[in-house]
Amino acid sequence: VSTQSTGLAVQSSQTELANITNDKLRLLQQIRAKRNPDEIMITILDDQEKAKQSLISLKSEYSAIVQKTQHYQQELDKIQISQSDISERITERDNELTTKKKLL
Repeated sequence: VSTQSTGLAVQSSQTELANITNDKLRLLQQIRAKRNPDEIMITILDDQEKAKQSLISLKSEYSAIVQKTQHYQQELDKIQISQSDISERITERDNELTTKKKLL
């Protein structure tokens, strides 16, 4: 799930970068068309705000992925500890049975 989330975040980033690139191309076309400089500045400021919001969104997605990864690591650690405990118990039980066999 974590890998899938990371993949989605990367895909989202790539989409945002493509959108920003398209916005820049649009701006260049507007400049070449000699649009009103005030309109161009407003468009630039709007695009900057969109890019800022996209970055904030990507940061929160990344943070969520990091938290999920940490949670999964903790769960994995618990499983490994449980496996270790089971192995110790089996060894203890084997030793007890060996001792009982010797006594018989």
